[in-house]
Amino acid sequence: MFVADAVVIATPAYAAADMLAHDHKSIAEHLRSIPYASVMNVVLAYREQDVGVSLNSSGFVVPRKEERKITACTWTSCKWEHTAPAILFLISHIDTCFRILACRLHF
Repeated sequence: MFVADAVVIATPAYAAADMLAHDHKSIAEHLRSIPYASVMNVVLAYREQDVGVSLNSSGFVVPRKEERKITACTWTSCKWEHTAPAILFLISHIDTCFRILACRLHF
């Protein structure tokens, strides 16, 4: 048997709940009640000159009242230049929300 003052479980709450369910049912129930959004990430890359829009911004946000799947686009290379040394434009799709990430990568 191990004795500890604290334990760190570095997993999503639902996975921690499964680990603790046998010995700590009330903690497991609490962990299972934490809501999660499903996430899917797909990244597409385009040459900067093929994008057809100005990259002189940090992106945009779509208000919830628009009821669109896209909620925000972020152009990472415009926010953090160190992420973009060359000429690629990356589009990252996240389930129920889209993010556009601009990175200028070397070929």
